[in-house]
Amino acid sequence: TMDVTAHDTAHDTGHDTGQAVNDATRQANPSDNESFIGKSTGQATGQATRQATRQATGQATGQATEEIPEIVKRVVLVLEGEMRRAEIQELLGLRHRETFVLNYLNPSLESVCIEMTIPEIPTHQEQRYRLTAKGIALKKKLTKSKRKK
Repeated sequence: TMDVTAHDTAHDTGHDTGQAVNDATRQANPSDNESFIGKSTGQATGQATRQATRQATGQATGQATEEIPEIVKRVVLVLEGEMRRAEIQELLGLRHRETFVLNYLNPSLESVCIEMTIPEIPTHQEQRYRLTAKGIALKKKLTKSKRKK
């Protein structure tokens, strides 16, 4: 109940968790405040640090090892400058618009390899698509690996 009280106190008052632990400790056991506060604050800080480290490590590892689907790689390789959906679709030799949007365009957008030029109006008649920094890096990597083969 100590953690819930500390978390609730921090949330309700806007104080940090360490301060909330101290406040909750004083309320729960006013006679042994000083020695207990130091231990609980240290434990809370250590636990928060370990959790933040695990999250950051997991995110960095996930980003570094993220597998880009072959379909997205195909889109990235044909995209030059800003292009309309129909142009990209034609270069890939695909005829069915819905299939292209669902299986090629959306995954490419979701992987953040490409972006819309008018993101606030996805269906705008002048909508075009371009590579993001991530897409440009992927395209460089893909074209280098093709040359080596």
